[in-house]
Amino acid sequence: MTEERVQKLNSIDFIWVDQHGGAKTNWEKKYHELRQYKAEFGDCLVPENYKRNARLGAWVVQQRNNFRLLKEGNPSDLNNEQVERLNRIGFDWGASSAVTYDYSATIHQPALAQQYPKPDREGTEAQAMLP
Repeated sequence: MTEERVQKLNSIDFIWVDQHGGAKTNWEKKYHELRQYKAEFGDCLVPENYKRNARLGAWVVQQRNNFRLLKEGNPSDLNNEQVERLNRIGFDWGASSAVTYDYSATIHQPALAQQYPKPDREGTEAQAMLP
């Protein structure tokens, strides 16, 4: 298959599978799960401790860390094509896990509460996603 054809398939978020029918890479599998998450919740702000898929939350944090490394010119597991694909689905690179929202209680920071309304994520304690 030509490189041009591979790029065209990647541009439509084609999911590559190995000969056993599984996702070709863990990155592809998690990217697909992130797209499903976005379809359900309308954003890519997966809580780090998302109860339905804790590994997806950890993967999202890892992508942000890898992007920071890439921007700093350090070795990273993230490549430019993956960055472009995440950009296309509205991935938030500036999100931080520095602030924790407890979605089972009232948010005590009104400015953050207005900027980031409480999503319906099964009452999980979510990591705030700050720009």
